[in-house]
Amino acid sequence: MNLDQAGSFPSSLGVQGIPDVRIFKAGKEVDRFVGFPGEGEVMERIARHAKGIQPAAVATIAPAPTTRADPAVKPFSKGWLPPGMSRMGSAKTVSRPEARESAR
Repeated sequence: MNLDQAGSFPSSLGVQGIPDVRIFKAGKEVDRFVGFPGEGEVMERIARHAKGIQPAAVATIAPAPTTRADPAVKPFSKGWLPPGMSRMGSAKTVSRPEARESAR
């Protein structure tokens, strides 16, 4: 969390310095350290608390078919325009205010 934007929330949790690292196991805090004790110490603490924890099964997702008999999205034909639209130059266009008045 960004401590500069978190207001008083970090202090309500007892955060007094950064980094403030907490390790939870089964929903309970089992270890905590403030500051950086070194990579070896961090890895040792994580390994100690991770003993016996099995990684979650990774779900596999079947790849989507590369082609469909009837594609759900079809390309528009060349020259297609939404209803009510016309190509520039194919409809009468009036750009000047005085020309608009005379066209009425």
